[in-house]
Amino acid sequence: MEERKENIKKLIKAIVSFVTEKDGYVTKTKLLKYLYLIDIEYYRFFRCTFTGFNWIYYHYGPWAKEYEEIYENMIKTGELRVTQGSRPDLETQFISTEEKVDPEGLFKGIELQIAIRRLLTRWSDEPLGRMLDYVYFYTEPMENADKGRPLDFSKISEEKEGSYSLPKSTLSRHQIDEIRKNFYKKRPSQKICPQPKIEYDEVYWKGVEDLLKDEEY
Repeated sequence: MEERKENIKKLIKAIVSFVTEKDGYVTKTKLLKYLYLIDIEYYRFFRCTFTGFNWIYYHYGPWAKEYEEIYENMIKTGELRVTQGSRPDLETQFISTEEKVDPEGLFKGIELQIAIRRLLTRWSDEPLGRMLDYVYFYTEPMENADKGRPLDFSKISEEKEGSYSLPKSTLSRHQIDEIRKNFYKKRPSQKICPQPKIEYDEVYWKGVEDLLKDEEY
């Protein structure tokens, strides 16, 4: 158990250091979704997850209690540093680490290593909203998932991910619209700032809302 926890910590440091080196950003929520997506890719190869987390459908998407405990511990020990964004009203905190860890060194097999690197690169500079859209509506464990219940990773096919584009969901257009409507009705009033030290006006946020309504999703 302790060995697995240490490997998860190494993975977290690898995610943070890799993404920030790509001029991307990591928040607590984005880090959680990275771990979820990595568990999906790992499951394709080994039919088990790397983290061993008990993933459940909580509030709007995948969540694991184990993540909260490890995250808080890493903050307390200084393994992760938190920096407040430049917009205090958004209460957005950005994560960094002084320790550089190579993500490829944590996984066996060149094919899986390439898949993990592609995943990290794909979402490194994307706004959180776009990443959440992919996680909520286009990952197999979330399909027809019940709130408060464990996510079923056995739904994951063994077909290797090619490009992380947004494929057609098995949900109907009406179902997706209803999920989005409930999500935005219940979400906190604070908006998530995609990048630190940048001012975003109402025109920008209107554009984000329009993007999320686009049929491409």
